[in-house]
Amino acid sequence: MTNCKSSSNVSNDKWAHRYGLYDGAGDTLVVAFKDEDAITKWFDGVSGYAGPLSSFNQQVVVPASGTTAPDVTARGTIRFNNADPTTVTSFANGVNGQTLDILTVNANTSIEHNSAIKTSTLATKALVAQKLYRFKNILGTWYETN
Repeated sequence: MTNCKSSSNVSNDKWAHRYGLYDGAGDTLVVAFKDEDAITKWFDGVSGYAGPLSSFNQQVVVPASGTTAPDVTARGTIRFNNADPTTVTSFANGVNGQTLDILTVNANTSIEHNSAIKTSTLATKALVAQKLYRFKNILGTWYETN
């Protein structure tokens, strides 16, 4: 989804303006909003908002072994399978409100606690194989939520 467009058509639902996200491949409307405030709430995940939740590609991504700053653009799940001990120092290209599920195949992955990533232990965390970890991006910082 790359485009945000507006129109001033009045339809059966009586919206005077519509804002929507369109896919980048064509002009297919993916989701529509009543106003700009609704768009902002959708992206920011404001509690109490009853509209659709933003979603990210749930395809599991396996970064190359040794990757310390995996690209999480539009991703919701990463599975590490590092051949050697590797410490992740950041998640590249995350957006505010994004949730990231992390799995690891073995015990060769650690997550560094730093200004970009806050682990629940407040220290570098060695990940346990086959355990799910969840992080949420809040204003550019990733916080472990479980």
